[in-house]
Amino acid sequence: MRATLLLILAAASIQRANALQVYLEVYSTDCDGQNGAVFATVENGVPPYTYLWSNASTDPEIYGLTPGEYSVVVTDGLGSQGTATRTVYMGVPAPDGSNLLQNVYYEGLSPCTGQCNGGARLYVLRMAGGTA
Repeated sequence: MRATLLLILAAASIQRANALQVYLEVYSTDCDGQNGAVFATVENGVPPYTYLWSNASTDPEIYGLTPGEYSVVVTDGLGSQGTATRTVYMGVPAPDGSNLLQNVYYEGLSPCTGQCNGGARLYVLRMAGGTA
């Protein structure tokens, strides 16, 4: 009896440590307002994963989005769920300069004519045992 209880507690602890996490990467629309995208990435849980977005899509990535809020519920192979919500914007206002990161990263990468709202994405690779 005691061994069974310890086994149940250990399993519950492992399950909490490996709780399903959902992360969303957002690409805002450019000037036409019709081409935003959101990509879902899942960490932990047990494959296969199913996706249900607020716009009824069932894919891990959604495209052709207009500005607005989008949510996803991800269910793993054991029925555990995780959710996440992000907003797709039409371009992004120019940064205020108060934070260096704001001057480097924009969610919308394509600028609109006459606006300072374009951007670039930079990936820095770290070599094994080295520095970035």
